[in-house]
Amino acid sequence: MRTLKRVLVALMILFFFHVASAVETHTKLWIAPVFTGSLSQDKKVKFYLEPDLRFIDNRYKFQQALLWMGLGYQLRPKLALFARDALLLIKMQMVFIIIEISSGNK
Repeated sequence: MRTLKRVLVALMILFFFHVASAVETHTKLWIAPVFTGSLSQDKKVKFYLEPDLRFIDNRYKFQQALLWMGLGYQLRPKLALFARDALLLIKMQMVFIIIEISSGNK
């Protein structure tokens, strides 16, 4: 039993150092302001807008941009239900990829 524990501990340490040696770290900067407001006279219908820019310290500098957009309804004074969707722009080796992300309620 004691030998089995030693073997398991040795395997875990070996696996950990193998994974840790493959990790590459970068400094990142994320900018994500959130804007909400009313679209109707009674202020029940709301909008949600969140532009999200992400930068990284590699040779491209720009990592990705997300634009979260949504509509909501004010259920109670401190409770609103929003449906959101996002556009995602990623730069990978000088190629821009645009992806639409669907999400549920926030």
